[in-house]
Order: sequence, then C-alpha cells, then structure tokens
Amino acid sequence: MSKAEEEPNSINFSNIEVELINDSSLWNTLDCEPEDFIKQVITHTLIELKLTEASKKIEVSVLLADDEKLQELNRQYRDKDKPTNVLSFPNYDLKPGNYLKILKKVKEIYLGDIALSYTTIYHESIEQDKLFMHHLAHMLVHSILHLIGYDHEDESEAEEMEELEIKILTKLNISNPY
Repeated sequence: MSKAEEEPNSINFSNIEVELINDSSLWNTLDCEPEDFIKQVITHTLIELKLTEASKKIEVSVLLADDEKLQELNRQYRDKDKPTNVLSFPNYDLKPGNYLKILKKVKEIYLGDIALSYTTIYHESIEQDKLFMHHLAHMLVHSILHLIGYDHEDESEAEEMEELEIKILTKLNISNPY
C-alpha cells in the first residue's frame, strides 16, 4: 500500500482543535474531504458530552491510516498483532462518572489521540451493510468515548457505552449501528 505523508492539518472552530495527520493515500479516495466530516462528528460528540462547557480549549489528534499502521500500533501498545478499525490513546485517566469534574479543572484539554484504519472501516461497512461515512462517524464517537474513560470490557460497561453512542449518532441522523 502506498503512503501519502502530509503535514498535519489543524482545524480550529470555536474552542475545539482537531489535528489531522493523513498517513494513507486511501483517505484521499473519498468523494468528500474527510477532515471536515471528522471535525464535525468530533465537535458534535464533545458538545453532547458537555465537554465544551468544561474547558476553554479542547484538542484531539486523529491519524488517518491503514491496516498496516493500525496493526503496528495495536501490536506495540496492546500486544495484539492484528489490524483494527480504531485505536484510542487517552491523555487522562478518566471514568465515565468523573470526566467532567476532572476536566473542568484544566484550562486546556488535550484529550488524546485517535488512529483510524481506512481499510478495516471500509471492509466493516460493506460487511455490515452501512455507509462508510456512517461507520466512520460511529468509530469517531466510539473513540472519543474511550478518550474520556468509557470502555466495553464487561457487559454493563458495553451497554452504557453503546447507549451513549446510539444517542449521539441519532442526533447526527445516523441509525443505530448495533
């Protein structure tokens, strides 16, 4: 797979800054600019989670990559030698019940990093009969929730996280992904 290495592209609307790094030319094959869509979904998610009320500035980095890069990151950070759709690297040790309380104490929040695999998201969208952009939105919402402490290790955590994902996606006019 060929790589397109570009300079980071920062977008700043209001108090939310999303740094995008395109590490795969696959992302350039979309009919639209993924940067605008990604920024819109992340902004909507942060507003729904009331994070925009918690801080004057919120930053997130997003790596647009492919399976090769996600497999490398998954192996390096999670000891899983396989590609995945998305990885989240939180900057804070948060829990669903305390993230607002903790983040209100921080003037500038760097939530963390998100890495997305075009390849896996594309194949999953076909297998699950979903629009690529809808599945991408779901992966972005899912990863933001991981950045603020949500997880799906046990059934009750998974249900709580899925309910919140559905609620946020519904407000983006995206149907229940489950």
